[in-house]
Amino acid sequence: GMVGYYLKAIEELPKIKPFEVTLTYDGQTVKNNIYMMLIMNGNTAGGFKLIAPKASISDGKLDIVVFKECPVLELPALIRGVLKRDHIESPYVDYIRTEAIKIESEVNTVTDIDGDPGPNLPLDVGILPQRLRVCVPTAIR
Repeated sequence: GMVGYYLKAIEELPKIKPFEVTLTYDGQTVKNNIYMMLIMNGNTAGGFKLIAPKASISDGKLDIVVFKECPVLELPALIRGVLKRDHIESPYVDYIRTEAIKIESEVNTVTDIDGDPGPNLPLDVGILPQRLRVCVPTAIR
């Protein structure tokens, strides 16, 4: 449950090390040292609500939350921001909304897709708007 996520996060804090990534999207290229980034199309992940508060599955955009390197003393405030759902206001968080992004790094970085091992970097991630048909039965009268 949710407490397990908190305990695991606290356990991992001493091990966390930032790594440099290059992000290319919407005609711009940005380099940052980051701890983690989430690429989402909904607004919850791992039991955390509103990680990507502006996300909508129907807007044709990816919502990307980048947790940038920050002083160790700022980490508790950043975690508190996630819990209070106001983390995207932090100077250590970039919130990106785009249709496609390229992620590159010189560091061999672990990726995952919803908890399962993901591909190695570089990654090209994009969204295919309105490609999934959902059939919803009408109410029985």
